[in-house]
Amino acid sequence: MTKIKDKPYYTDCRARRAINLSDTSGQNSISYDEDTGVLSFTGLSDILTLNPVSEPVSPVNGNIAMADGSTWNPNADGTQALMIYINGAWSKII
Repeated sequence: MTKIKDKPYYTDCRARRAINLSDTSGQNSISYDEDTGVLSFTGLSDILTLNPVSEPVSPVNGNIAMADGSTWNPNADGTQALMIYINGAWSKII
């Protein structure tokens, strides 16, 4: 492939070097290898800790929270419960 003056052509190397990645995650880690074009992600460990909270403000579908059973008692039974917000309502998971 020939290069036309001032019209750079595609190469794997140029494409890989055009990607910019910034990792500001804290617990998670993401990296990019310009030489191979490989993105690597290391996520959370197998253990996720949720602390009981009062009712979340402005939840969206898929939010998961731990109800504390006192300030937020969606099950009306006074116990802690793992909740998920689906279709505009909180539902007990466990």
